Amino acid sequence: MSVRSTNEVCQHHRELLKYALLALLSGGMRLVQKIIDVVGISNESFAKAAQNAVDVASKSVRGIKWARVGEMECKVEGSKIVEYRASLRIYFDVER
Repeated sequence: MSVRSTNEVCQHHRELLKYALLALLSGGMRLVQKIIDVVGISNESFAKAAQNAVDVASKSVRGIKWARVGEMECKVEGSKIVEYRASLRIYFDVER
């Protein structure tokens, strides 16, 4: 899993603005998103830890649009990494 570049973050914000504008123009609806913070865990990689977080969150949250990795941590025993953790912010639309 790589750290998001500034260009990727700007692209994310452009997509959100485009989505909001389309919603407003198509029916006057206002886009509202909620954000939750979750932590995914894996004994294989940061990418799998992030995917685990999205997989579990998607079981109880509909309409997930984005996920942003905030922090990555690993548990070390001796000289070996035995667990990967990824903290994610998950963005989803609020239903009306």
